[in-house]
Amino acid sequence: MNGEGFTANPENLMDKGNRIIKLFERYEELLRNAKKVGDEITSIWNGSDATSYNASLKGYDDTFKAAGEAVNEIGTIINGHGNRLANSRDNIQRLATRL
Repeated sequence: MNGEGFTANPENLMDKGNRIIKLFERYEELLRNAKKVGDEITSIWNGSDATSYNASLKGYDDTFKAAGEAVNEIGTIINGHGNRLANSRDNIQRLATRL
């Protein structure tokens, strides 16, 4: 954060949540591209070391998927907190006008 402060208001929380979700989407895109390259390599590479490489690459699928899902969930949670905070703020402002 380079020493900068962060104000935890609804808009900032929703912005951070959305940025995390966008990072997750980019992460998924990079994974798809990596798998595509892996498939292209193994389609032209013959031999037991190619089979080993392909198995090794596919062995990380669950780990990569779990990491991506965790990041997406964090973004969704932060975004949800921002939305709830905004709703609470709006309700308080609306009710305060009745006083």
